[in-house]
Amino acid sequence: MDEVREIGEKNNVVMDIEQNQNEHKLKKSQLFIILLGLILGSFVAGMDETILSTAVEAITRDLKSEGMLTWIATSYMLTIVMFTPLYGKLSDIFGRKVCILFSATIFSIGSLGCALSNNIILFLIFRAISGIGGGGMISLSFIVIADIIPLKDRATYMGILNLTFAASNALGPVLGGVIVDHTTWRVIFYINLPIAFILVIITIFLMPLPWAEGTLWSKLKRVDIIGCLTLTASILLFVLGTSWGGKEYSWDSATVLVPIILSFLKFVSEPVLPMPMFTKNVLICCTAMVILGSNNFTIVYYLPFYHQYLRGTSASESGYHLAPFLVVMSIASLLSGVLSSRINSFRWPIWIGTVISSVSMGLLCLINPGIQLWQMILFPIILSFGLGFILQLAIVGSQASTPVHYVAIVTSFMNFCFNIGGTIGLAIDGAIVNNVVKSMGGVLVGGGHGSSEGSGAMDLGTVSAYFEGLKTMFYFGLGISLLSFVLSLFLTHKDLNEVEE
Repeated sequence: MDEVREIGEKNNVVMDIEQNQNEHKLKKSQLFIILLGLILGSFVAGMDETILSTAVEAITRDLKSEGMLTWIATSYMLTIVMFTPLYGKLSDIFGRKVCILFSATIFSIGSLGCALSNNIILFLIFRAISGIGGGGMISLSFIVIADIIPLKDRATYMGILNLTFAASNALGPVLGGVIVDHTTWRVIFYINLPIAFILVIITIFLMPLPWAEGTLWSKLKRVDIIGCLTLTASILLFVLGTSWGGKEYSWDSATVLVPIILSFLKFVSEPVLPMPMFTKNVLICCTAMVILGSNNFTIVYYLPFYHQYLRGTSASESGYHLAPFLVVMSIASLLSGVLSSRINSFRWPIWIGTVISSVSMGLLCLINPGIQLWQMILFPIILSFGLGFILQLAIVGSQASTPVHYVAIVTSFMNFCFNIGGTIGLAIDGAIVNNVVKSMGGVLVGGGHGSSEGSGAMDLGTVSAYFEGLKTMFYFGLGISLLSFVLSLFLTHKDLNEVEE
C-alpha cells in the first residue's frame, strides 16, 4: 500500500512539473512576473546572509554581548541549514505558492523581532526565525526555476537568479557598513519588511503558479513529521558540535563529540531524503557545494575582519573591498550557465571552477603582515570566478543526474549543502584562527570574527598571530578545494537535451 502511495505521489510531482513547463513557457509576461518574485525573495534573503558581516561590532556593543559574536553571525545560517532540505518535499505537498507565502511571512516576523530586540537572547531567537523564512525563499526560487524552465535552458536562468543572489550578497556588507556608520543597525532589519511585503503581493495576485489541490488534512497526512523533526534535530546537533569544537570546548570533549555522534545516529535512523536520489554525480555535486559554501563564507566573514581589524579600515570601507568578490562570482555564474548551454555539458565548467578555486586559495596562503592591499582584493576576486563557475552547474548537474520526481528535493538539498558548508566552514575557520592565535600568545578579540576594538588596540604579537591564523585557515581552504577538483574528475557526462526529453 505504501509503495502504491509513493508511486502515486511521484506521478503527481512529475505531472505538476510537466504542466508547469507546458503552461508557463507560453507567455513571456508570466515568466517575467515569476522571475521578479523569485528575484525579490532571493535578493532580500541573500542580503541577510552577509549584511551583518560589517555590523556585528555595532550589534555586540549595543546589546552588550561581545561573547556572542559567533552566534550573531551563524544563527541565521543555522536555521537556513536546518529547514532548507524540507522545503523541497513540503512544496511538493502544499504547493510552491503556499510555501513562498509562508517563507516571506516568517522572514518578516523574524526581521521585525530583530529590529525591536533589546537583548541578545531575543535578537538571536528572532534571527533564527528569520532564517527559517530566508531559507525557504532562496530554496524555492531554484525549485520554481526547475519547474518552469527546460533543463537545457535552466543554467542560463539560474545564472540570472545567482546573479541577483550574489549581487545581494555583495550589497549586504556595503549597505550594512553604511547603515552602521550613519544610523542604527536596527534599520538593517526594517528594510526587509517592504521587500517581503511586495513578494507576498506578487505571489498572491500576479504569480501564475497553480495552488495545490486537496484538503489541508490530506496534505498534512502526507508530511513525514517524524522524519522532518529527526532531520532538523540531527542538523542542529551536528552544527552545535562543530561550532563548539575548538572554541568553547576542545574537540575531544564530550560536549562536542556527543552532539556530533547523535546527529549521525538520528540521520541514519529516519532518513527523510530518498536514497535513490543520491547517484554518483549527485554525491559529487553535493560535496562540491559543501566546499564551495565553506570557501565562500570564509571570504565573506574573514575578509572584512582582515580589513577592519588588521588594516584598520571602517565598516563601510571593508564592505567596499568585499563587494568585487561577490559581484565577480555572480558574473562568473552567469557566464558558466551560458557556456554550459553552448557545450551541452556541466562537467567542463565545474572542472574549470575547481582549478581556479585551488589556485586562488594557494595565492591567499601568501598572506602576511607585508601583503599589499591590491593583492587582498585581487586574490579573492580570482577565487570568486572559480566559485561562480561551480555554483549553479553543481545544481544543474545534480538535477540532470536524478529522477525527475526528485528534482525539487535535490535542488533544495543542494542549497542545504551550500549553507551547511558555510556554517561548518565558519566553525572550523574560527577554531583554526583561535587556536593559532592562542598558541602564539596572542589575545583573542571578538570571539574570532571581530571585536569591539579596532586593530589599533592590538599589540604587534597579536597582529602577527592573527596573520598566521588566517594563513592556516587559507591552507585548509586550499586542501578542500583540491579535494573538490579531484572528485569532480569522476563526474559522468549527461546530455542535457537528452535528459530533458
